[in-house]
Amino acid sequence: MNHFLGLYYRKCQLISKEDVTHDTKLFCLMLPPSTHLQVPAGLHVYFKLTITGKASRGFAETFSSFISSSESVLISRGSAHLGTEIVKPYTPVSDSLFSEFKEPVLPNNKYIYFLIKIYPAGLFTPELDHLQIGDYVSVSNPEGNFKISQFRELEDLFLLAAGTGFTPMVKVLSYALTNIPSLRKVKLMFFNKTEDDIIWRSQLEKLAFKDKRFDLEFVLSAPTSEWNDKRGNISPALLSEFLERSLDT
Repeated sequence: MNHFLGLYYRKCQLISKEDVTHDTKLFCLMLPPSTHLQVPAGLHVYFKLTITGKASRGFAETFSSFISSSESVLISRGSAHLGTEIVKPYTPVSDSLFSEFKEPVLPNNKYIYFLIKIYPAGLFTPELDHLQIGDYVSVSNPEGNFKISQFRELEDLFLLAAGTGFTPMVKVLSYALTNIPSLRKVKLMFFNKTEDDIIWRSQLEKLAFKDKRFDLEFVLSAPTSEWNDKRGNISPALLSEFLERSLDT
């Protein structure tokens, strides 16, 4: 925990939050004056919030029954007046998928964006969602050891994502389609529960139509009867079929 708390954090101001799906929002944060934050593809940052007073005490009581929940967080208990610090990693995106394919962002760009799923029974995201426009959240320096340079000689790239696990793929997809001369195709298999859960669906479909190197496949685990595409959960059989079909095209 000390490693995460030892990172350098800057206080960023919440500028806007927009609904992207029924449970996922696009948060726009503004960096402090005269600062910039460049997050390379494949790396992430940490958000840090401090819960104080009664909320902090209730937070600690809730934690023991929350460990098996979908929302994983890092927690550090402070003194009563300092409250409880909650830390959670997120991957920055742009304000839209197509913004990733425009000119490189200038170092002095003052806005950063995050696609975040809100877990109603979670410990962190409800607190984040309760922030008002103008409130602040602490954001760390980039972390991670992923090297996008290892993709430079690729001919075929296969991406798997589920839900908001799609966010790290945004910059990878952009880099592949704009910076790898040898690239022949990129295929994304995107798992979700229902159609309403698919993040940036129309933008992904437009990208697949615009760039024939990009192939997209949605897989739903709980679709309606009208859904005509792939169904199921992530499984070796489904992945094998995906790879076999991809290699045949």
